[in-house]
Amino acid sequence: MKLKKMIALPILALSAVMIGCSSVKKADIAASANPSEEIAKLEQKIEEGYAGHFDILAEDDFSKSRGYVKEAKEDLAEGDDQSDILDSVAYAQ
Repeated sequence: MKLKKMIALPILALSAVMIGCSSVKKADIAASANPSEEIAKLEQKIEEGYAGHFDILAEDDFSKSRGYVKEAKEDLAEGDDQSDILDSVAYAQ
C-alpha cells in the first residue's frame, strides 16, 4: 500500500507541473509600441518560421500564433484599442 502511494505521489506532482506549464504565455511588448510595426515584425517571424518548418514541427503553436496575428490585423483594420491589438501580438509571439 505504501509503495502505491510512493509511486502515485510523484506521478501526480509531475502531472500538475505539466498542466501548469501548458498555458499560453504572453510576450512583453511596450504599451507605446506601434501596432502596425509589431504586426509587420511578427509576420516576418512567421515567414521565417515557415522557412524553418516550424509549421510542421510545432503545428498547434504555429497555428495559434497565426490566429492571433489575424485577430491583431482585424482589430487594427477596425480601429480597435491599441492595447487590444498589442495583446493579440503579444500572445502570437
